[in-house]
Amino acid sequence: SKVKYLSEMFRGCENLVHLDLSNLEVSGVTSVYCMFYGCTRLSSLNLKNWDVFEISKADNVFSRCDYLQVKYGTGDDQELLNKIIVDSQESSLDTLNAF
Repeated sequence: SKVKYLSEMFRGCENLVHLDLSNLEVSGVTSVYCMFYGCTRLSSLNLKNWDVFEISKADNVFSRCDYLQVKYGTGDDQELLNKIIVDSQESSLDTLNAF
């Protein structure tokens, strides 16, 4: 993908509830800083096919997403995405579902 930054893409989308981004091409993305910050009603997010190996800036990705459940891939993608999720400050995700 030619896109490098998805930072703040959905920031403050308070009425967003369910989002399936499993087909979003993110192979060249380096920053997802505050991508979902403040999506207070977001409860379901599918990131299953994300290629996250180039992401280096992921601060506060899920801050203020108190009801969020994330679905993502397995293997190396799972390990790296889990690190991004865990490193996201102030996040209180209910569950992380690998499949």
